[in-house]
Amino acid sequence: MGRAFATLGRGHSNAERGKAIKLTLLMEIDRKVKDHEIPNLCQLKELFVNTGELARDLHRFYFGEDMEPRPCWLCSGKIEWMKVDFTNKARMVLKHQGFKRFLLGVKLGRELKGRELEFTSKEKGLFYESIKNELKREVGKILSQEGFLPDFENPEVELLYQVETGELQVLRKREELLVSYKRFCRGVSLSSWASTSPMSLESSIGARLSVPFSELSETRIFEDYPVVVKGQYIEPKESCFRLLKLGELRGKHRKLLFSAPPSKRMYRVTVVSDAPPAGSFHLAGPLYDITLVVSGPEELKSRLDDMNIEVLSVDLVIAEGKFKRIMQQSKTSNISDRV
Repeated sequence: MGRAFATLGRGHSNAERGKAIKLTLLMEIDRKVKDHEIPNLCQLKELFVNTGELARDLHRFYFGEDMEPRPCWLCSGKIEWMKVDFTNKARMVLKHQGFKRFLLGVKLGRELKGRELEFTSKEKGLFYESIKNELKREVGKILSQEGFLPDFENPEVELLYQVETGELQVLRKREELLVSYKRFCRGVSLSSWASTSPMSLESSIGARLSVPFSELSETRIFEDYPVVVKGQYIEPKESCFRLLKLGELRGKHRKLLFSAPPSKRMYRVTVVSDAPPAGSFHLAGPLYDITLVVSGPEELKSRLDDMNIEVLSVDLVIAEGKFKRIMQQSKTSNISDRV
């Protein structure tokens, strides 16, 4: 439960947050029962079972019997075991193979990934931390306290934990390629984990991606946007994406790129409106094109929400910012190296 509120409060673990929330809930229920605000205690049984071990004594007090707590719907109550297992296996590899600088990765099984996506979609997940992030953060913290160094730019080894099987894959350092892309179709995301459809750029090229910034999957992208590909990749057969390899991404350029999202973005929005929106271009009947220059998707949504229109499609036409110069510098430095 604490993971659902991970970004609230500092200096506490998700386990501590979850315990605090459950204990507060149980105390409030106990107060309402004693104040006769809950006349039918039977309705509390299911809640106690879902709350887990913290509710065992209160369940026994009210119902005179023990209960069997129901495990977490998301992780089946195995998250703490996963942390211990991941830590032990990672520590063994780092010690026995003599690595100092490491990078952690986590791969969820299809079922767990589906449940997490369902939960975050249904419950909004504004303060949620993914299971992948929690595992990497907690295990990385333990290993760093033992003298090993997390390194996002130049690790000696990447340790990929398979949640479904408990297997730890040891991946040697691979070069990172900076690639520019355009996206000409809608509903196709870059990363497989974020895609609700079987198709993504990551699955198409057969390589893992790191994305400095992007757009919603329903938005076509006509500007050259950057994506970082780990290792070599297969050119996608479908025409949804157009890729251009710029060269190997060095540590300095990588850090700059991931801290330089576009400062301005120009969108073309096709809408249905009973009256011509201000500054629009009339297409046919109630159809209009609107051009908006904003800082990003959030401001675009806010601007569109203020209009009495129905949005049909959104296209990113032009983006401005330091990222363009960084991409060009990375490309130039690779050309210089080859010369």
